[in-house]
Amino acid sequence: MNAAECFYEVLEGSGAAPDAMEVIENGVPVDLTVSSDVTVEGLEASTEYLIVVAVRSGDGQTALGSVEATTGAEPAVVLDSASGRHYGSTNNWNLTLRGTVDAVEYEISLDLYDDDSIDAGYLTAGEYTVSDGTEDGDLNIDYSSVDLYVTEDDAWTNYHYTLVSGTLDVDIVDGEYSFRLDAVVSDGNTESSLTVVYDGPVDGIEIAG
Repeated sequence: MNAAECFYEVLEGSGAAPDAMEVIENGVPVDLTVSSDVTVEGLEASTEYLIVVAVRSGDGQTALGSVEATTGAEPAVVLDSASGRHYGSTNNWNLTLRGTVDAVEYEISLDLYDDDSIDAGYLTAGEYTVSDGTEDGDLNIDYSSVDLYVTEDDAWTNYHYTLVSGTLDVDIVDGEYSFRLDAVVSDGNTESSLTVVYDGPVDGIEIAG
């Protein structure tokens, strides 16, 4: 069959594909007279999609093809400063990561619980999991937040998010911290993914030799 027309749809999820005529009637047309790549904008990161392509010949014959694909993760936001605070002799620590990326100022406050820190005297390496708990290894949602500050119309606008799920990986390399936060955050209406990394010292936390 020689195709005279071509249309495509990109559908979220991995369910059954629509039939060829549905794609032809509702899909995006592709110019078959030239060879070109097709770029689809506005897709969510780390999300499964079903890509469906339908063609129709000059005499009305149709054919359909589909493929499943998953978009990549959002690139990590690299921040450049950090500070920490230990609450008395407890296992409770506050970690704040800051930095400006693409004219957006980030301030991320994380409430961490680390039993090993009681004896160590500093936040120790490990994985901390977003939860509503206050046990060893918890990253508590009640006292954690993500704030983005953006200049709009010559004024600062604050976008505030809470943590929904995710992890903070803490490593110590050559006497300095390495943090990676992989989280789902919410502004109260919409959830989105966020990955943040920071490597370097933490003001207020001294790692024992």
